[in-house]
Amino acid sequence: TVEEFWQIYNHLRRPDEVTVGTDSPLFRAGVKPTWEDEHNRAGGKWIVRLKKGLVSRYWEELLIAMIGEQLSDSASDICGAVVSVRYSEDSISIWNRSSRSDAVNARIKQMARKFLRLPSFVKLEYKPHEDSIIDNQREEWRRSHDDGHGGDNKATPTGDGGDGTGWMKSSTSRRSVDRSNSGSINFRRDRRESGDGDSRSGTRPSYGSSTG
Repeated sequence: TVEEFWQIYNHLRRPDEVTVGTDSPLFRAGVKPTWEDEHNRAGGKWIVRLKKGLVSRYWEELLIAMIGEQLSDSASDICGAVVSVRYSEDSISIWNRSSRSDAVNARIKQMARKFLRLPSFVKLEYKPHEDSIIDNQREEWRRSHDDGHGGDNKATPTGDGGDGTGWMKSSTSRRSVDRSNSGSINFRRDRRESGDGDSRSGTRPSYGSSTG
């Protein structure tokens, strides 16, 4: 339930509280946050880049939409999401099961823009995981030739190869949370009316002229 999710989430650090370079994934139980996982292999991700200071609010709004299964007509289309904190900007990516279903991908993009209430000038860019794998291989090849030895080829967005068996990433928690074996929690549709997908009141934060 939504209540169970927030009981766990309240023990985790928010994206604006973690160190630069941190990637925090939240995936369905049984789905690993790696490109090669059988659930992700044929998929891709929608990416939105944000100015510093905005990512925590948008990340929470995205999680609400995901738990309520609001991003797609079929809950199985969404595999998970990753929030990435960087020096100059932050980003959120929504991972989906198939990169070849144009109709489904367009629907995810539409609903993500709606529930995050993104202005029209904020771009949502799509990247298939097969492209990410190729880019990663090229980068590893470059590093191995620059360093004179082979790299540690990790085809994972998080860099730590987390087991991805639950919705929560334990390395970002303020304190350990004992949730059976993996701390997993499944999506369940929130039966309450969601309105425009924003449970908060108030105005949206201002943006700069460029978001990447």
